Amino acid sequence: MSLYKIILVDDEEEIRQGMVKKIKWEELGFTVVGEAENGIEALDLIEKTTPDLVITDIRMPYMDGIKLAENIKHRYPTTKVVLISGFDEFEYAQTAIELGVIRYILKPINSIEMSQVLRELKDSLDEEVHSKNDIKVLKYNYKKSL
Repeated sequence: MSLYKIILVDDEEEIRQGMVKKIKWEELGFTVVGEAENGIEALDLIEKTTPDLVITDIRMPYMDGIKLAENIKHRYPTTKVVLISGFDEFEYAQTAIELGVIRYILKPINSIEMSQVLRELKDSLDEEVHSKNDIKVLKYNYKKSL
């Protein structure tokens, strides 16, 4: 199976680079197809790369992670979003749930914790792909039988 595409979005380059270097993306079934400093850059990148998953910080200049998640939900409904935040505020978590964000992770996050989250997300994405393939097969067989 091919690797799932990820975009990392955080206004701190150190954090993005740390994630790129410390996580064994390909072993976990993912490939980082781009990085962005804010939500506006991320939307441009999403348009070009159509990622399966966007991992984004909440607080960023120009367009924050919540607004980015909202845009993704409406423009790219199959793209999954994980929010990372240094703030343990109920409001953020509640908004994230309303936007269909699949994970809300508090900083600081270590590579072991992130790897576990990615394993779980990969399993979930694999299930989705298998379900879509099953539906395609059923439709094909149905049309064939007609």
